[in-house]
Amino acid sequence: MEERLFGGLRRPPTRVVGFAGDYAVADPLPAGALLIPDKVQAVRRYIDFEALIWTVGLMVVAIGDPTSDTHFTLFWPQWVFGIESPGRGLGHSIGYLFRGDILASFQTHWLGLPVVAILTHRIATLQWRKWKNMEMRETSNG
Repeated sequence: MEERLFGGLRRPPTRVVGFAGDYAVADPLPAGALLIPDKVQAVRRYIDFEALIWTVGLMVVAIGDPTSDTHFTLFWPQWVFGIESPGRGLGHSIGYLFRGDILASFQTHWLGLPVVAILTHRIATLQWRKWKNMEMRETSNG
């Protein structure tokens, strides 16, 4: 039986390994045991984590303003040496693409459309595998 904690968190059961005076001594939580809310575990059952990360990342770039002059970059040579990133403008291109301006998207960076197509395929493939594996588990258990 699982122990219920505050906020719907679950803790795996512990087993008594001995007694110290009047108190029972229990095993500590296993190293990989996490206190995860039930609703999060229910979502994790149906949604692939990598697909979720790619979707959120794509949506953040798509929501960004493509007309802004400033952009954040993780390309460290630009910070240190001032070298332009080969992916400069890719986020703006994706932003234009999600707004339906395909010509501006292509003019900003020619890889915008292929990147969105590849990421969409990756998200769909990951999610399809998750659902297929879940379906196979349910049919083999039932």
